[in-house]
Amino acid sequence: MTRWRLDISYDGANFSGWARQPHLRTVQGELETWIPRVLRLDRPTPLTVAGRTDSGVHARGQVAHVDLPDGLDPRADLHRRLPRVLDPDLVVREITEVPSTFDARFSALWRRYVYRVWDADSVPDPLLRSHVVTVRERLDLDALNGAGQSLLGLRDFAAFCKHREGATTIRTLMDCHAVRRGSTPGPAHTNHDGPLPDQHAGPVHGGETTQDCMAQDCMAQGNTTRRCMTRGEAESRPIKVTRSTGADEAAGTIEITVLADAFCHSMVRSLVGALTAVASGKRDQAWLDEVMTSSRRHSSVLVMPAAGLTLEEVGYPDEDGLAARAAQARARRSQEDLDAARSGTAGSLPGAPPVPGTSHGTTGPAVTESAAREETCW
Repeated sequence: MTRWRLDISYDGANFSGWARQPHLRTVQGELETWIPRVLRLDRPTPLTVAGRTDSGVHARGQVAHVDLPDGLDPRADLHRRLPRVLDPDLVVREITEVPSTFDARFSALWRRYVYRVWDADSVPDPLLRSHVVTVRERLDLDALNGAGQSLLGLRDFAAFCKHREGATTIRTLMDCHAVRRGSTPGPAHTNHDGPLPDQHAGPVHGGETTQDCMAQDCMAQGNTTRRCMTRGEAESRPIKVTRSTGADEAAGTIEITVLADAFCHSMVRSLVGALTAVASGKRDQAWLDEVMTSSRRHSSVLVMPAAGLTLEEVGYPDEDGLAARAAQARARRSQEDLDAARSGTAGSLPGAPPVPGTSHGTTGPAVTESAAREETCW
């Protein structure tokens, strides 16, 4: 068998998450249904994924792998025929042959999620509403970033995770910061060039109608006493044009980046819920510190809606480090790992890449040679 890497993007709004579920539309279900059909295979093609996103969560940089019969190159058929059968909210962007030591889940060094928020200082863009969550308060990004920094490192994140019997909640949080993309739409400027389209110039009436009225049906609408703007007047009138800018920047979207070696179920949305509580002034740092001491999911932490969350990127070591990383990731972390990290005797991941989204470009904090075991790696 030959292993292939799939780079996948999807809008999660109409998916019940990644994992296949009976009678529900899921990303895994769609791909595992159509890939063998497109390739005319008489056997299933199970996928292994880097991050099992929840219902409603989006992905721009999801990664999966699939094993296919030797001698079968799926790239042409999948690039050409798969888009014809998949709905437009699911796209396989790239298909790459990889060594058998590559494992989309266990070879991953880190996953990078971004949660997007509009606050009281934002100017929401209705075209982005399915990917950004609105909070009523103004968020203090200095307070949010300070709270995020206090969570970095190898820790037990049980307070932010949905409990699963026998599952570890020990993770290494490598980056947690927020930025605001712009503030408000750029200033308008005038443009005297180019005619207006052949339609009514707007509510600029006064006097009687004229033969040169831009609206051909003005008389038919009963406008016999008001004078509409003539085409000549309309074409000489300044037109307000909004300066072109990125949609997120125009809206003042807050992007909260959370990067870790792996995540527990609903961990990112719970972290964002706690961070926005501090940033809005509803809670303080002392509350967050107290939450972190909990060995069970903390009832005061809000789980934010799924719509604002996107899996942006997954990082992997070079080819020589794939097998070693996968072996590390299959081991289960314990309290001993935390104690070793506090004492400075924990091992570190070889070949860890620079953490995306940080200005200094350094690697994340040292992590132990064990990571989340299979059923808890997200």
